[in-house]
Amino acid sequence: MDCTWYSTGMFSCTLKYSILSLPTHVQAARATMVLACVLSALGICTSTVGMKCTRLGGDRETKSHASVAGGVCFMSAGISGLIPTVWYTKEIIANFLDLTVPESNKHEPGGAVYIGFISAMLLFISGMIFCTSWIKKHPEAWVDPAKQQHVSTTQPEGNSAYNLKDYV
Repeated sequence: MDCTWYSTGMFSCTLKYSILSLPTHVQAARATMVLACVLSALGICTSTVGMKCTRLGGDRETKSHASVAGGVCFMSAGISGLIPTVWYTKEIIANFLDLTVPESNKHEPGGAVYIGFISAMLLFISGMIFCTSWIKKHPEAWVDPAKQQHVSTTQPEGNSAYNLKDYV
């Protein structure tokens, strides 16, 4: 709906029958919010497979890759939800401060904007948690192979002090 408040105290609303008649920033916000919902649903499914407490997904290596994929989906969903929220907030504030826009067309940020910010941050943080769980399981992936020192697992032949049969 597109509603207008007249100076007489009456207001009039007209229905918008087409999505294409909405402003560009509203169309883009809807599209990216739908993308964020799809990505978060995909992240839920993928990260469920990657959890240790589920029997889905196979061995530990497969589960860790699924956990990272779920984290990436969550972070992408957070970014996809944050972009339209910031854009829509910018449009609302710019129209509110613009002197050429009539008072009847000015809006203030509502509760949905704050929910958008909070949900985007929670999605991004949960994605970071899932991705860092993989880093904790595989710390060797972040060490430069050139700087790694090769540690020999064989014992020197003449040194009997380290022989396992000498321990009681």
